[in-house]
Amino acid sequence: MSQTRKKRAEAGFQLLSEHALAQNPAEQRFEWLLIQRGFRFWGEDELEQVITVLGKKPDYYVRAAGCSFLAEVESFNKPGPFGMPLGQAMAMNPLPPAKRLRTPVRHAAQQLRPYEALKIPLLVVLDNGRKVGIPTNIGDLWDALFRPEGRGQALLNEGNKCHLSAVAWIVSTNADMLPVTETQVMNVRLIHNPHAVIEFPINIFTDEEDQSFKVGPNGRLVEM
Repeated sequence: MSQTRKKRAEAGFQLLSEHALAQNPAEQRFEWLLIQRGFRFWGEDELEQVITVLGKKPDYYVRAAGCSFLAEVESFNKPGPFGMPLGQAMAMNPLPPAKRLRTPVRHAAQQLRPYEALKIPLLVVLDNGRKVGIPTNIGDLWDALFRPEGRGQALLNEGNKCHLSAVAWIVSTNADMLPVTETQVMNVRLIHNPHAVIEFPINIFTDEEDQSFKVGPNGRLVEM
């Protein structure tokens, strides 16, 4: 962690401990990420202070690096079979990673859709802080977003979910722990939606351990 982020973390951890520990663990981890970066944010119960509520409330409004965006945080509860012994895996959710990832992205996209009228970036945030056997690698996320489902279309395409600016994983570079600790460093792995009406700014998540990708001319991912 950089010295600047360390100072922000030291100043912000008491705030997190007092106000976020009782929340959804995924939201707690996202808040800790925002605090480490020095971003200002408003949670679901505070949104009327900063935006016009247009339907079911998204999780966060964030101001960062001269830009504002809305974020919907999705997490995973039921374990998957990946990397587990066969006997344990048979009792788990049998769906492959891409299919399990599509469901929360669809849910978040529906939640965020009314807010495309605000003309600000809309971000889906995925979290596996509960460590339930969902791969957080960027390849499986690409499969979920851009590989056609059977004979159908990709989840994100030029005519579908263009209001989404990007989809990101929250990851912890030193350890995934719940609840979060003062020493836990939070980062993101983010894929920009090439079909987005409003692009997600490239200067938001720029820590040396962050990863941002765009879709290249051949349809494959290119790290930015």
